[in-house]
Amino acid sequence: MTPWVVFGTIALIALIMAGCFGYVAWRDRRRLSSPDDDAAARDAQHRHEAGEHASREGTWLRNIRDHY
Repeated sequence: MTPWVVFGTIALIALIMAGCFGYVAWRDRRRLSSPDDDAAARDAQHRHEAGEHASREGTWLRNIRDHY
């Protein structure tokens, strides 16, 4: 066996193990979150979108007033 074959085999095993670890961590994170966490995330997203909308509307109104 050449060193490259040994290195490639070790790298492949490490890559598979890292993928499995990442998948299990992702799966458990989704499973352990509660509906309250999802609702809080949705509420935060809505607040963010409302703030963005208000900010853009204020900018638009300022531009309209400045031109007339």
